[in-house]
Amino acid sequence: MSEAASAAASNSKSAARPKPWATATAAHPPLGLVDVFTATLPTLTFEPAVHVNYAETVLPIRDGLPKLKDFPKEFGGSGEAIAE
Repeated sequence: MSEAASAAASNSKSAARPKPWATATAAHPPLGLVDVFTATLPTLTFEPAVHVNYAETVLPIRDGLPKLKDFPKEFGGSGEAIAE
C-alpha cells in the first residue's frame, strides 16, 4: 500500500466516504480521486505544478505556476487558464 493510500485508509472511518473535516483526506468520487494533504506525509517531497479552482481563490498566490479557473478538461473542467 502506498504511503498516500495508507494515510487515506488510516484516517477515514469508511474508505468509500471519507469525511474531509475529520481526516487527512478529501474525496472527489465523480473523478475517482482522493486528496491526501501533504502535511500528513512528512517523507513526501511535494512539488506543486498547477493551481485548480483558482477563480475561487481568497488568497492570491504569485508563484509563477499555471492557474486554472476550475479543473483541467481531462477532469471535466473548462481547462481555462486565468491570469496570476
